[in-house]
Amino acid sequence: MSVDIVSRIRIGDTSGLTDFTSRVSGYSVKQPVLLQRVSQHTATITLYNNDGALTPEAGGTYSSVDWFSQAVDIDISTNGGGTWNDLFSGIVVGFELQDTGVNSSVTLALRDWVSVLGRGTDDTTFVTPGELGTRIKDVLSALVTNAVLPTFGGTISAAVTANSSTSQVVADIDGYIGRSLNNGLMSSNLCAAWSIGIDVNTGTGNTQYKATVVGDHLATSTSTVDFVAGSPASGEIPVSTVDVGYALELLANRANITRVGGTEQTASDATSIAKYGDRTVTASQAQNETDADALNAATNIVNRQAATRFAPRSLQFSSTLVNGLPTATGDQLKLVLAAGGCGFLPCTVTYTPTGAASTTTHKCITAGRDIRAVPGRFDVTLFLLPADDYSSLVLDSATLGVLDENRLG
Repeated sequence: MSVDIVSRIRIGDTSGLTDFTSRVSGYSVKQPVLLQRVSQHTATITLYNNDGALTPEAGGTYSSVDWFSQAVDIDISTNGGGTWNDLFSGIVVGFELQDTGVNSSVTLALRDWVSVLGRGTDDTTFVTPGELGTRIKDVLSALVTNAVLPTFGGTISAAVTANSSTSQVVADIDGYIGRSLNNGLMSSNLCAAWSIGIDVNTGTGNTQYKATVVGDHLATSTSTVDFVAGSPASGEIPVSTVDVGYALELLANRANITRVGGTEQTASDATSIAKYGDRTVTASQAQNETDADALNAATNIVNRQAATRFAPRSLQFSSTLVNGLPTATGDQLKLVLAAGGCGFLPCTVTYTPTGAASTTTHKCITAGRDIRAVPGRFDVTLFLLPADDYSSLVLDSATLGVLDENRLG
């Protein structure tokens, strides 16, 4: 079946999910993926309300809905609705009614559950040090039930996945959850964590909060997605624009890392400082197990980020470019548009620079995305990082397993 991108918007709780797709005039999703941070994802959805059905206390179909107790699920299909995958799930944090007397609409503001969790406070310590990915996973899983998150009318549980990391940390939640999680993630050079969905099960009455933690081995898939500015072959995704440049904002040629109870550990690159000026990263409450681990984290930051490459920084594609293409391209789009695909998905980007006689290809990883959709159109901006610097060698991968190009750690 050829590619046909469509969206579905459902809102509800464990008593039932209502399909609001026919009311949607548009939506936008922002899903940045940040190094050494919990990434905050947001979305807005605008709903038609000319019949007044959504207006609170107006007697309409949904006038009595408690919007702040609802889960919102944005699903995406690449085959016209044959199968659905999570794009974004969130908790309602804003409700705005626009009513001119002639036209009316409601805009819902959404935030991912990890961000909502991060605004709370807690006091949880895992006394035994452990591998970073596993420890952050354990903390998130425990906090789902410890902290105040919506139950959506039933019970709640956690499903957090994590890949391996060489960093050992003492996971300690002391005060604001978001700050403590970031202190834990600062214990490694390359790591990230973000929500990948909220599954509201109307059969069992259980809501499952899902997240992923990516440790030092930054790849969310061993499959590589190929983007092409031009005529795509089967299985390739055509793009309309490629933004190429230097990621100067990520430069770090000095790192000062201090673990809780330890002394400051510093690494620097004199050549880079002389070239770019001093670009310092500082962490004062890192949760490394030892000072040696903190020094290793500082050294890794400088080793990876003391220089910058000329490489694709973002690309754009839309449903108008991909609809009608072969199933093989649809399979690649599923990887890109999956909730976990917004970060550290290996890809190649092929384009022809202005004035060049031939194409050039760069190896990249995804580092967040912005999505805008209206009925009949779906636009994606995908943010990128050079795979050679921001992902580790993966055996048996043509993109991330290239000797003399990819970093070993």
